[in-house]
Amino acid sequence: MNDVVASREYVLEKGTQKVQLVLDLGTPAKRPDNTGAWYCPFVIRQGDKARELSADGVDALHALTLALSAADTILRSRSVGGPLRMMDGTEGTGLAWPNA
Repeated sequence: MNDVVASREYVLEKGTQKVQLVLDLGTPAKRPDNTGAWYCPFVIRQGDKARELSADGVDALHALTLALSAADTILRSRSVGGPLRMMDGTEGTGLAWPNA
């Protein structure tokens, strides 16, 4: 992944167990295949496991917002069986976009 521009830590509560998750968001960049498309890489880490992904868009902002949306969906899917909290105790990912 290219440079990390933002990172957030979470705690997933499953019964009495607390699992730490970390989201790292990379810098949006043009795809190297000269198609004009952009991508935004992101990594979700849990312990020694890491899931590296990216979202494609028509420009940097599009790729970034799609990466945030995808990360939100993946993190929320992990919270089945217990709440997912940001490090300040707020429940949820803090990534969801309000309906416009």
